[in-house]
Amino acid sequence: MSLLLTLVVSCNKPEPEPVVEPLPFAISDTLSRIDSLMQHDADSALIMLMSFRPTEGSGEISYKFNDNYQSLLLAEALYKTDNPQYYRDSLQTAMRYFDSLAQLYSHNDDIIMFSARSHYMSGVGYYELDSIVRACKEYLKTLEIMENHFYVDKLTGYKAKFMALTYTRLKELFTNQFMIKQAIYCGKVSLIFYKKATPSKYSISNTLAKLGQLYDISGRMDSAYYYYDEAMKSLPDSNNLFYRDLISSKAVLSYELGNGFIPALKQLGQVINLAESEDELLTRYYTIGSLYFEEKIYDSAVIYLNLVYDKERNSGNSGIKKLQAAEYLREIYRNQGDTITANRFSNILADNTMKEYNQKAKMSNVNELYQQHLKHQENKKFQREKHIAKKRTALTTIPIALLLVVTVFIVMRKLGKKHIAQHKEALERTENSLSEIKMKVEVKQFTDEQICQTILDIVKEQQFKSKIDYINYKDYALGNEQLIELRAAVNLHYDNFTIRLKDKFPELTNDDIDYCCLYLLGLKDADVSALMQKEYSTIRYRRNKIQTILKTDKNLTEVLYNLTQLSHTTN
Repeated sequence: MSLLLTLVVSCNKPEPEPVVEPLPFAISDTLSRIDSLMQHDADSALIMLMSFRPTEGSGEISYKFNDNYQSLLLAEALYKTDNPQYYRDSLQTAMRYFDSLAQLYSHNDDIIMFSARSHYMSGVGYYELDSIVRACKEYLKTLEIMENHFYVDKLTGYKAKFMALTYTRLKELFTNQFMIKQAIYCGKVSLIFYKKATPSKYSISNTLAKLGQLYDISGRMDSAYYYYDEAMKSLPDSNNLFYRDLISSKAVLSYELGNGFIPALKQLGQVINLAESEDELLTRYYTIGSLYFEEKIYDSAVIYLNLVYDKERNSGNSGIKKLQAAEYLREIYRNQGDTITANRFSNILADNTMKEYNQKAKMSNVNELYQQHLKHQENKKFQREKHIAKKRTALTTIPIALLLVVTVFIVMRKLGKKHIAQHKEALERTENSLSEIKMKVEVKQFTDEQICQTILDIVKEQQFKSKIDYINYKDYALGNEQLIELRAAVNLHYDNFTIRLKDKFPELTNDDIDYCCLYLLGLKDADVSALMQKEYSTIRYRRNKIQTILKTDKNLTEVLYNLTQLSHTTN
C-alpha cells in the first residue's frame, strides 16, 4: 500500500517549468535590425548584409554565432530578391551550427527558430538545384523542428507565417511532382497558418487560387469553383494579373460545368484586352484555342494554338504552353488526315517524354519522405495525448495496473507448458492469416492511387468488349502522361518494380513494361485494347509475348504480383 501511495504522489507532482539557460554570446544588434528590415525590404537588407562584418572584439563565441547568423540572413535575402544561392557552403555550415545549439539550448525559442530557418533555406537551395528529394527532406525537417518544440496550433505572427511559408513550399513541390492529394493538404494547412499570421497582400488569395487549380486538375469541379470564388472575394483589388487569371480559370471551369461555350469565350475576350505582356497574351490565346478544340471548331483552334507554339518556339522557350499547344495541334492534324504534320508534333512531344518520366521517377522517394513525416507527426500526437491522459487518470490507473501485475503473475503460474503451447499455435495461425491477406492489402493500397482509380472507374463504367472495334473507345485512350503516372504508382507501392522487372528480364521493352503495369491492375485484354487503342489480337499477342519472356502460362496479374514480392525480398 505504501508503494501505491508513493506512485500516486509522484505521478501527480506538478511538472517543473523548463529552465531557459542564458546564452553565452551576444547577438549583434545590427544583424537583428537587418533581420527585421528584411521582412518588408529585402533589397536594402541584402545591401547591408554584404557590407556587414562581425566584430572579433566581441569574443570568439559571439563572433562565431554572428558569422553564422549573417550566412543565414544572406541566404534568405538572396532568395527574397530572386537571386541564386551564392553561399551554399556557408549556409550548410550555419545549419549544422544552429542544430548543435538547438541541442544545447533546447528550451530557447530563438535558437530553435534559427535551426528551423536554416533547414528551410537549405530546402530552398536544393530546390533551386532541382534536387527535389533533398529539398523535400529539408522542408519536412523544418516542420519536425517546429512541431517538436512549439504548440504549432497556438502560433501567431512571424512563427505562424513561417509555418505557412514552409507548407506553401511543400505544396509547390508536391504540385510539380503530380502529388495532388498531398499538395491540397499542404495548401489547406498553409491557409490556416496565413490566417493566424499577418499575411502579405495577396498570400491568402494566392493560396485559395492554387487550391482551386489543384482541385481543377484532379477533376473536382465544384471544389475548384468554390476556391476560385473565395480567392476573388479575398483580393484587395482587381487591377492585376492575378485577378485576370482567376477570371480566365473560372470561365474555363464554367464551360466544363456545362454553362456554355459563348459565355466563356466572351469572358476570355475581356481579359485578352487587358493583357499587359506577351506571355499573358499567349496564355489567353492558348486557353481560347483549347476551348475551340473541345468544341471541335478546328479552324479557329489552329489559329490560336499555332500562334502560341510559334511564339514560344521562336523565343527559345520549352515551357508547358508550347508542349500543350503541340499536343492539341497533333490531334487536330490527325483528325484532318494530315499525318506528316501530326507526326512532326508527335516527335516534338516524344522528345519531352523522357524528361517527364525522370521527373515522375522522383515522386516515389518524395512520397516516401512525406509518409514518414506523417507517421512521425501522428506518433508525436499520440504520445502527447497519451501523456495527458496518463496524468488525468493516474489515481485510477495505478491501482488497476498493480492489480493486473499480480493477476497476470498468478495466471501465468497456473497456465503451465500446455497452455503456452496452445498460445504459440494460435500465434502461428495468426501469422499465416496475415500472410494470406497481405496481397489484398497491398493491392488495395496500390489501387487507391488516383491514376489507378481513374483507370478502374473507366473500365467499370464502360465494360469494354473484345468484339467491338477499339476505335470506338478512342475517347478513353490513355496518354503518355497517364502511363508515366501509372508507372510511378507501381514503383511507389512495389519498391521500384518496373526498374527491377526490366533488370531481371531485359528482353522486355518499355512498352511491355507499360502493359505489365496495366495487367498488375487486374485488367483484361479487352480493357487494355480499348485503353491502349490497339487491336484485340495485338493485345493478346503482347500478353503471350510477356508470358513467354517471364516463362509462365499462368494468370499474368498473379505472376506480376508475385514478382513484386520477389523484388521486395531481394532488395
